[in-house]
Amino acid sequence: MRILHFADLHLGKSLSGFSLREDQEHILQEILKIARHEGVEALVLAGDVFDRPNPPQEALELFDGFISQLAAEGVQLFLVSGNHDSASRLGYGSQLFARQGIHLATQARTGWEAFTLGEGEDRLDLYLLPYTRRYDLRDLLAASHDHADYSQAKYPDLMAEYLAPVLDRVRQRRAEGVPAMLLAHLWLVNTDQDSLVSESEFPSLGMVEQLPAWLCADFDYVALGHLHRPQELGPKAVYPGSPLAYSASEADQVKRVILIESKAGSLSWEAKPLKPLYPVHKIQGSCAELLAAGKASPQEAYIFAELTDQELVLDASLKLQAVYPRLCGLSFLGYARAAETAAHSAGQAFSAQDFPGLFASFFQQETGHAMNAEQADLVAQVLAGLHDEGKACDPSF
Repeated sequence: MRILHFADLHLGKSLSGFSLREDQEHILQEILKIARHEGVEALVLAGDVFDRPNPPQEALELFDGFISQLAAEGVQLFLVSGNHDSASRLGYGSQLFARQGIHLATQARTGWEAFTLGEGEDRLDLYLLPYTRRYDLRDLLAASHDHADYSQAKYPDLMAEYLAPVLDRVRQRRAEGVPAMLLAHLWLVNTDQDSLVSESEFPSLGMVEQLPAWLCADFDYVALGHLHRPQELGPKAVYPGSPLAYSASEADQVKRVILIESKAGSLSWEAKPLKPLYPVHKIQGSCAELLAAGKASPQEAYIFAELTDQELVLDASLKLQAVYPRLCGLSFLGYARAAETAAHSAGQAFSAQDFPGLFASFFQQETGHAMNAEQADLVAQVLAGLHDEGKACDPSF
């Protein structure tokens, strides 16, 4: 039994104002090619199908075309909603879709039941856990336990109680030789391991609470979605990452999907790289160097450029766009460093001067020439007078 795990499509997303419709259509076809080549029987999509709860029409059309191809080829799809999805919209028509092998899990109550995939010794149980907020878990558990009071319960405790009956069944089925997989849109963390996050996740990170990874330790594989950088929490909990780079912090990453195989009661996995239509690169150099490189080797990649020039370059963006038509971002790295160094040096120089010296420096900066002897003498008299007034008012001056 072979399964393909991917996540965080974010259909409808743009990159620095550039539409990614063509790129997303391409990457969906890449995923289908891998599925066909590897002979997978099912795909599992771990949430964030769309980039926002009310996706644009072109995003809906992309997803419709994708699931229609899967249904036509007899490949099942199991998906859970993510924090960017509207659970009610994504779940609409789920019973009808299920008849075509497209299984949409958007409500947490569905997570208590398993789908058994495969046959004989290659069977596995698949549990579907969509993104679920704390208050949704409180309501669900209260309704399931004679309206018990969960108002003060913390999110990890709520999730532990929610998963308890599932894990009981997982252990029982393992004794029968059937492994278990969890498909979930969660932010799992290990106490000794930092999550690798990307700029494209920052707007939504604060909305999603973290959970300790040990909550899911009894599953044989945890197919995760939410974090866009490819990463693993040990050998069994895997974030494939987003299939496309959605920010400068993801430039030059190798994006991937995960091929899972169930055989003789155990699960194994390997990463399969994805090739984007247009890669995302971060380049660095002087404006002249980058212009020369772009003219010598034209490319259609999305570009984030960092200029090392010590001074601001007028119309740098327009100049670079002529050779990098998908210029997404421009930063003056060299100028910023030069300005910081100059400010630090100036601060050190000023701190070493007395009041007359500081005023003399200020005078020259504002007028463009140094004070003459008469002006310097006048400043000295004023400062001396201020000093005498201070002593008269406060003997400790």
